Amino acid sequence: FILKKNKMIKLKTIDFHITNKCNLWCKHCLYSSWKEFVNELSTNEIFHLIDEFKILSEWSWTFNIYWWESLLRKDIIEILSYMLEKWLNVWLTSNFHNIKQDVIDFLLKSDISRFTLNLDWGNSSDHDWLRSKKWHFINTLKSIKFLKKHNKKVSVNCVLHKKNSDNIYEILNIAKKYKVESISFYLFTDLWRWKNIKELMIQWKDWLKLKERVLEWIITNRPNFLIIWESSYLNKKDIPKDYKTMCEWKDLNVINIWSNWIVDFCW
Repeated sequence: FILKKNKMIKLKTIDFHITNKCNLWCKHCLYSSWKEFVNELSTNEIFHLIDEFKILSEWSWTFNIYWWESLLRKDIIEILSYMLEKWLNVWLTSNFHNIKQDVIDFLLKSDISRFTLNLDWGNSSDHDWLRSKKWHFINTLKSIKFLKKHNKKVSVNCVLHKKNSDNIYEILNIAKKYKVESISFYLFTDLWRWKNIKELMIQWKDWLKLKERVLEWIITNRPNFLIIWESSYLNKKDIPKDYKTMCEWKDLNVINIWSNWIVDFCW
């Protein structure tokens, strides 16, 4: 439990960055990924973390594994198996690029409740440019189709910037065609690698117009999936006097744990 103003808060979710390794070199990544090696948690340390989480969460838990490529860990089957044995609700984000067959076989048989992939464009050349990997767009669509064929719930993430914002209808139509559970839109921010192409960041007026376009698409197409929109900009007139930043209002029942044991409530 976490103490806040003399009240005990039940821990519900851990966002777990299980590894610093990645097999891509995406242009928008907030971290330098595999080139900055850290002393990652061992298998037994992660088991201990899972056991502690189960106690603190009181049977109401989600273990969200995301960022970088978690399936590159040699012990990933052991870790996921241990989570599922403890009846955890497991979410997994992956690019599903060059994953070993034994890992794929395990995932298909597992009870992982949600898989998330990245869909950043409605065409191959531009999507592959962002992910710095040829054929990544085609492989992403194949992975979504493959997981859906095996009755897995699939969601997608999309990072929006000036180069792909005009393509947003095409991205939404792909999400609808492949019957995803949800699509989450995030704003590209000029941090880390993006500093080299910071001119692609969408400014607030265009961001709000883009949101209106998405709302129009929803009214016309009536999708049967959830659309999640990051609140990156707020109109000044709409900001209440007691407004708090994301780090201030984020629920303390959700924490981030990094691959080197760093724990925080906001990033």
